Formats: sequence, C-alpha cells, structure tokens
Amino acid sequence: MNLTTKLGAIWGAVIIAVAVLVTPGCVTPKRTSPQVDGVINQVRAQIATQYAIIGVDPALAKNVSISVKICPATGHNVDGPYVCGGDCAEIKDCVHAWELSGIHSDNASWMFADPPGDWCIRHEVGHFVQRRWCDDPAELDVANGHPTAVHLLGKLVQTKTLIQGARWPAFVRGLQFWREDQGDHLGCVVRDVDGSVVGQLRINEGMEGDGI
Repeated sequence: MNLTTKLGAIWGAVIIAVAVLVTPGCVTPKRTSPQVDGVINQVRAQIATQYAIIGVDPALAKNVSISVKICPATGHNVDGPYVCGGDCAEIKDCVHAWELSGIHSDNASWMFADPPGDWCIRHEVGHFVQRRWCDDPAELDVANGHPTAVHLLGKLVQTKTLIQGARWPAFVRGLQFWREDQGDHLGCVVRDVDGSVVGQLRINEGMEGDGI
C-alpha cells in the first residue's frame, strides 16, 4: 500500500467516525412540543414587557434561560386548571403553576397546569422579574411570597403594575383556598434554585386564599 493509499484510508476512517458521531440518534437532542415552544415564546415576550416596565432593556430577555413544563390538569376551578403532585409537577401540593429561579439569576423554570392562561403567565413571570432585579430579597418574603410592591433597580414598583393587573393577593392569605377534598394549597408556588418552596403558608380551612 503506497502513501497515497494509506492517507486515503486514514481520511476515510476519520470521515466515517465523524459521520457516526453526528448521525441522529447517537446524540439525542432536547425536544419540546409545539405547545411548550409556544409557552416559552409567551414567557420570553412577557419578560421583555415587564423589563420595559421597570426600565430594563427588553432585549435582555433573550439572555434568560427558560425552561417550561406543562402538566396534565388534575382538575379545574374558577381560576383555571391545577395539577396535584406527580412526577411532572415535581411538587406534592396542588397548584396552578410554579416558578423556580435564584435571586439575580438569568436561569428560570416554570411549570403550568394545562393549559396555562395568559394571566397566569404574567403572574409567574412577575415572580421571576422580582427575583431577578430586586434590590432587597427580604422584600419578597412578605405576603406569602406575594409582595404588593418591591424595590427594583432603586424604584418602588407596584406588583399590579408589573404584571398588568393579573391576579395577585392583596395581603397574606395563604395558598389554601378550597376544601381539602378539592386540593390542598391550590394557588401558586415560588421555588428556589434547590427546588425548595419559598413562602408557603398553611391557613385554616374556610379562609380565602391567594390563588393566582
């Protein structure tokens, strides 16, 4: 075998090896459904909208790493679908949605019961924006994780302004607002980067709760 033939054989082996590595099925890409992709687009658009409200360049919404899960609904009430526990929801409580992020972090995840409403997305994005740009994280720990106003970048921003009127509790009323047989802790949950629930409070049955 002459040198040219040897080189040809070597390059042929290299080409085959590369082809094997890039052949679909050898590396499984992360796949989402059209519904999830659509909700991710809604979430990012809402982040941009809320950024503009607080004076942050809306273009920075593209820097946010967004993960969305949509879980089959366990049931529905006047506020929309909710999901109770299970592997998809990753949480034992019955909730309409949850938001998970770290303080001042551009990484965020959301879970929504199927199908998520626009007002629910505005509410959950509000949690992210408050955690991302808050001046004092302690301000987020009042009203069961649902403060009426938070200092963002030196300005006191009313939550109702930030989320454009989406449902938000006016004062601490807990997360339980239906009878036990209809689902304990129905509402929404904020989660920290380790997955722990932030600001969840049990209240007596029969009291009005926060919901979303």
